[in-house]
Amino acid sequence: MLKCNEKGAASDYEGVTEGIGVSFNSDGGSDDIPSEGGLIHLACVSPLSTKGKEFRAHRRSIPSLRRLSPNSPGRHSVRAGTFYQNLLDNLNDAVYFVDDRRNITYWNRAAESLTGFSAADVLGMPCADDLLAHTNCHGTGLCKGSCPLAKTIRDGRSREEDVYLRHKKGHRIPVSIRVGPIFDGRERIIGAVEVFSDNTTKQEAEQKIFQLEQMAYLDFLTQIPNRRFLEMRLKQVLEAFRRYGHVFGLMLADLDDFKQINDQWGHAIGDSALVVTAQTLTRCLRAVDNVGRWGGDEFAAILPELTLSDLHSLAQRCRVLVEQSGVPGADGRVPVRISVGATIVKRGDTVTSLLHRADHLLYRSKRQGKGEVSVG
Repeated sequence: MLKCNEKGAASDYEGVTEGIGVSFNSDGGSDDIPSEGGLIHLACVSPLSTKGKEFRAHRRSIPSLRRLSPNSPGRHSVRAGTFYQNLLDNLNDAVYFVDDRRNITYWNRAAESLTGFSAADVLGMPCADDLLAHTNCHGTGLCKGSCPLAKTIRDGRSREEDVYLRHKKGHRIPVSIRVGPIFDGRERIIGAVEVFSDNTTKQEAEQKIFQLEQMAYLDFLTQIPNRRFLEMRLKQVLEAFRRYGHVFGLMLADLDDFKQINDQWGHAIGDSALVVTAQTLTRCLRAVDNVGRWGGDEFAAILPELTLSDLHSLAQRCRVLVEQSGVPGADGRVPVRISVGATIVKRGDTVTSLLHRADHLLYRSKRQGKGEVSVG
């Protein structure tokens, strides 16, 4: 939460969500975020007890993060301001501020690293322009109608949500976001702060990649498992089903109009479309699922412990999130779309029968006009 204090004293934070709270005051008592010489109070918040009980903030007063001109009244605090800007820039969590029109006013280095967008790309831009294209787990866009920042600016309430954002390169990333209001000295809301972090278990993902590289089970272009790995894994889960009754699903996804993408935009864009699809599928499925490149423009996923309804929901999520991704091209964003066929294992199935059924459902989706999901 950001809060202006005209007297320069930060009030106690009670009931604050775990994370980072910030307040500031302006030297001149201005109602706006100070452009020169103002103070920012950085509150490092840590929980004192269980969820739902009181939290305590330890406060530090620091100069405004805005750059000061050599002749400005606040030039004496330039060095301290630089120190605390470096502090925010070196946080592991991504942080950005917006004003009451949702124009981005601050963007730290972690935000640059996580999204691919530099501060120069976004400062002054309205986040409502669908820059990061936040969506929920169902693929519903949030930036226009259900933006957590916009809600917080309206009602002053802090929020936490799990959403997907679009990286500058086009693929989707799952993030946890925490949003808090920015108040002026008269308790009026003049903006909001969002802190967001990657939901992907990076360390586990890197370890999986290392192991796959050691066993030659990695697809070089997309950096996800290859067909050899998927065939091995499919035999394992099929044997577990026969012995212990552990149900699983098999999903095949095919990139629609891939030849047209190559012909119209070139093979480099075609390769990027494969990478964007692979990264989006990897991030939108569950940690227990295995997704890989089956060959050419086709992907496969093995999905343990789920019902037919669960399978349909996951397949739809994959289709929608890939469709909302895209590849940056010279003339704009190149659309990417997949058709999906998915099936649940049945008694008496073999690897061949499973693949045949999933393949039949995939081509049913193709015949229905592409960009469709068929489950059976």
